[in-house]
Amino acid sequence: MSTHNLRYTDENSNSINRRRRRQSTLYSSNPVTDSLPVDCILVCSHNDDKKNDNEQNNNRNKMSRSERRQRFENHLTNKQGLKLERVKSITDRIEYVKVHTPFEILLLTAEKIRMKLPIEKIVAKELGTSTHNASCWHRFTEWLKKPFRLDPSLARDDIDYYTAVYSPNIKKFTPFFNELRGSKELYFTPSERSLLTYELLSRAHFDGDGDGNDYDDDDDDDNPQEPVARRPVINTVDGLRSGLKRPGIARLITKKAYDCCFPLHEPLRDNLTNIDNTDLNDREKLQKHWATMRQCLKFQPLSLIRSYMGEKIAFYFALCGFYNLMLIPPSLVGLIIFIYGAASVATDQPTSDICGSYGESTYMCPRCDKTCPFWKLSDSCVYSKVSYVFDNTATVVFAVLMSLWARWFIEFWKRREATLQYHWDSIDFEENLEPIRPEFEREAQKKGEKNINPITNVLFFLCNLIN
Repeated sequence: MSTHNLRYTDENSNSINRRRRRQSTLYSSNPVTDSLPVDCILVCSHNDDKKNDNEQNNNRNKMSRSERRQRFENHLTNKQGLKLERVKSITDRIEYVKVHTPFEILLLTAEKIRMKLPIEKIVAKELGTSTHNASCWHRFTEWLKKPFRLDPSLARDDIDYYTAVYSPNIKKFTPFFNELRGSKELYFTPSERSLLTYELLSRAHFDGDGDGNDYDDDDDDDNPQEPVARRPVINTVDGLRSGLKRPGIARLITKKAYDCCFPLHEPLRDNLTNIDNTDLNDREKLQKHWATMRQCLKFQPLSLIRSYMGEKIAFYFALCGFYNLMLIPPSLVGLIIFIYGAASVATDQPTSDICGSYGESTYMCPRCDKTCPFWKLSDSCVYSKVSYVFDNTATVVFAVLMSLWARWFIEFWKRREATLQYHWDSIDFEENLEPIRPEFEREAQKKGEKNINPITNVLFFLCNLIN
């Protein structure tokens, strides 16, 4: 009982430390908005706004950049429930819009895109097997991997969770909003918050997208704002049925209403050597244990990369690490073949003939027609030796092994990828859980027929590819 209480106390203290670190790194200094993290930054410049406004005045059917920004931001605040805060630069030419997404809006967006969210911690059970009962091969591989393993303190922070597709009808999610990671702000990882916020920005519904119908009124003021808990954030099916156009943030960047859109990194201190891992944020942990040449021979912290950058980036680095690991056997075989070639070059008969008396007495034809003289065969002695070292009889075996290695690499990576997909709950992501891209919805709406699956109530398109 006392051990359980101590473990519970340690988990609470760790969650409090993580919450304090998150507050000190992601939260703004404005006391009005410091209860929400900065999930995204919109950048706009006012250099060309005045010139653009004068041009748009000549054509009343087009909206100016400032009008686009105003209507877009009004839609984000009034319809989607986001909180925006403007910050001007020193020169007042560039303006930054900090986007804050409330926890309730994140949940609604996660429900719309059917995101899997954690519901319970996975308690690692200690197996009763000792090293003496393990096989000799297992003990050998563990001994071989020991110098390349990461800092053990990172494994203590690498907590895995059971996940499920979020639904407000599942009551099991509610108790874990505050208990799972210490607070509601920590329930979503930084990568998940950025993904959900960008999903909202890219699917912003409002009339007018610069195709000749930009100056239609939105009538936002006629619709009273619903409470956050009951406000529908996005509905792809209803939006397409009602004919709403969806420019989103990408369209506004193309129209130069905004310069760019990006999430914020966590701050990074200069010297991290003498700082304990419990006092570091995720970015500083990656800097200390991964993004440095001193750790180039260590295994990659894939779980930390996934938490900070998302599954796609984590899969990329997992592939790079697995590829480098699989290159070790063929590199050893190639080194052995190279040593064999260097050791047997003196006994190779064709090379001995070229470098011996036969090469000294044999003259070859000139390399050109008029000015080039005859040359001795022995002049190519060094080239023949170097060629034999890299291309000897053993390289045939190496070529066969490399053709087999290419197939082994693909099959072993499939196993590794399936393992990561299972641990990261992304096995059926592409088939069932990947949201439809807004650009594809727009093109499919023009070229094809949209339908709704009567069972899953998911929108799909039948594109007419033949005119």
